[in-house]
Amino acid sequence: MPEINSDVLLICGIFLGVAAILFIVPTCMIYFRRKKLESYSYETDAEVINVEKRNFSVNRTDNISRLWVPTFRYTYGSEVYEKQLNVGTSKKIFEIGDKVPIKVNTEHPEKFIQVSSYAHMLAVGILYTMSGLFVIFAASAYMIITHLGH
Repeated sequence: MPEINSDVLLICGIFLGVAAILFIVPTCMIYFRRKKLESYSYETDAEVINVEKRNFSVNRTDNISRLWVPTFRYTYGSEVYEKQLNVGTSKKIFEIGDKVPIKVNTEHPEKFIQVSSYAHMLAVGILYTMSGLFVIFAASAYMIITHLGH
């Protein structure tokens, strides 16, 4: 059996640690989203009343990125609420007039959650994929380094 030095273990440990974090974060995101969906009891449709295009520069270069940020209107009781999401997507997924299923917090009706969120699914998918890649990196690093030693 090949001898494993501490540098190999350190590199693999770092990769596995990053993989664990990248696995735990989306798992927590799913858990807390489900809890919120369970606790927000009033279900209705919100209407998209605006889709704002926000331009921004990530690294102060001429490369401008954009986010599409929707504003929703919904009714709870006799009150009408209008709220812009705190997050946007690089892909324009909403059009003005779209009906989007939401759940409203009955104790704080200005708070709601989309029943199905493209941004949430995308973020979770990316993080799980990255976690898997770091496990592969750790295994590859272990195999390469231990085999190069002989």
